[in-house]
Amino acid sequence: MPSDTVSITVEEARKDILKKVSRNISAVQKPLRDIVGCILAQDVASPIAVPAYTNSAMDGFAFKASDLRGKKELTLTVAGTSYPGHPYKERIKTGQCVKITTGGAVPAGCDTVIAFEKVTDKGNTVTFDTAVVRKGDNLRLKGEEVTVGQTVLAKGIRINPAHVAVLASLGYSEAMIYEPFRVGLIATGDELISPGRPCPPERLYNANSHFLAALLRNLGVEVTDFGIIRDDPNAIRQAILYAKQNCSLIICTGGAAASATDFTHQVVESLGKICRWTVNMRPGRPMRFAVVERRPLFMLPGNPVAAFVTFLEFVRGTILYMQGQDAPDCWPHSITARAGCDIKKKPGRAEFMRAKLAINAKGVLTATPLKNQGSAATTVLTEADGLIALPHETDFVKKGEPVTVHQLTLLMN
Repeated sequence: MPSDTVSITVEEARKDILKKVSRNISAVQKPLRDIVGCILAQDVASPIAVPAYTNSAMDGFAFKASDLRGKKELTLTVAGTSYPGHPYKERIKTGQCVKITTGGAVPAGCDTVIAFEKVTDKGNTVTFDTAVVRKGDNLRLKGEEVTVGQTVLAKGIRINPAHVAVLASLGYSEAMIYEPFRVGLIATGDELISPGRPCPPERLYNANSHFLAALLRNLGVEVTDFGIIRDDPNAIRQAILYAKQNCSLIICTGGAAASATDFTHQVVESLGKICRWTVNMRPGRPMRFAVVERRPLFMLPGNPVAAFVTFLEFVRGTILYMQGQDAPDCWPHSITARAGCDIKKKPGRAEFMRAKLAINAKGVLTATPLKNQGSAATTVLTEADGLIALPHETDFVKKGEPVTVHQLTLLMN
């Protein structure tokens, strides 16, 4: 490690990374079927009121509340029907009602709906106790959810299926999104071999490229996998130069440290500017960040768990920021749980512990670290549903004390 390299906190690293990346991305119009995972490029205002008309919240009969005055029991004449798409088009008169179903337009002159089960229906007339209904019951008023021109979706959100439902319900068939950019994946190491081939004892399967590609695609990002690059400076250089020309961001796994055999670090040092810091954290301390001709480049540790954690805590948020999502919303959202056991850690560094979340007998959310916290323990990831984020200054957490948790189910989907 160069002598001028300093150790900084997770928060300091995030701030420095965002200072060095560009958000010069273009916006494009895309059909709704193609926008999940993308970042919305402009506010969306509703062109219509929601509901578009006053309608019934249940099956029943619509009538004038003024007919209730001075009566303990009321009998009304059924003037017609109002069903969704088939409204009753005349104005209701005193002493009349309209049979209506859920979502049916409330006829002019009506201001109340009484449920079917509260009336005696004789076909042409209905009778009911006036004490069981009040003016305005069971109505969904025009515009009570959304008014015309109201902003319903804000620029910068990452679009999920619920947002698509909102857009479609307002009549939109397309949305303006920031154009998804391409991320290049480069795995380095003579010890790596692709899954599907026999693996000698001295070799390792390349897991990093596969799970990183899956995480990236969940973000709506296009991925170019450059495969496994041998520990050869020229080969690594050519891969990075090609990725720089064709990708908006580059992720290299392996060779992140600055030892004599970590060729990725050496090549990146010659091509661009490596930040003179490391993050004092576990796992993931070897992670480095650089800029190569305006292209952000992350060097992630080769150990799968360390690569996994550093991707979720740094790379994911950087991609979201570059796609238009603002800080701090681009970084992992936290929840608070109670420690499921006593937790010890080395002070002076942040630690992200794979944990199991559960609701205890008292209805309290707990987070319990899994026993194996090794950086290479890939199978443990299938058991974890949270990362306990312990700050630098913490050295001990007593069982039952609050801890900050990043939910893996949210970060991976």
